[in-house]
Amino acid sequence: MRGLKTLVATMTLLLALGMGLLVYGLVTKTSTKTPAKQAAVAAPSELQLPSLSHVEHISAWKDGVALYVATPDGDYIYFVDPSSGVSPARIKIRRTTDPFPGAK
Repeated sequence: MRGLKTLVATMTLLLALGMGLLVYGLVTKTSTKTPAKQAAVAAPSELQLPSLSHVEHISAWKDGVALYVATPDGDYIYFVDPSSGVSPARIKIRRTTDPFPGAK
């Protein structure tokens, strides 16, 4: 009987230790940026779009956004990084009537 009590106490201790390690692992793996780190990110500056242009679509891109912009000169995709507010890349979209351009 004494051995059974020792076994139950040992198993209870191991179970509590395992649950503690599980909670610690979940907290460290799922931790996000703290508010202090989020406040350290610079406020985005303005993005200058050409006159008579408008934003058609917005979608997520890495840590920023991708803007599909229609202008009188053509359509562009602007990739905006929110930490600096600048557009690191701009791609011109060329439309064609051929459904499979380049395929011969």
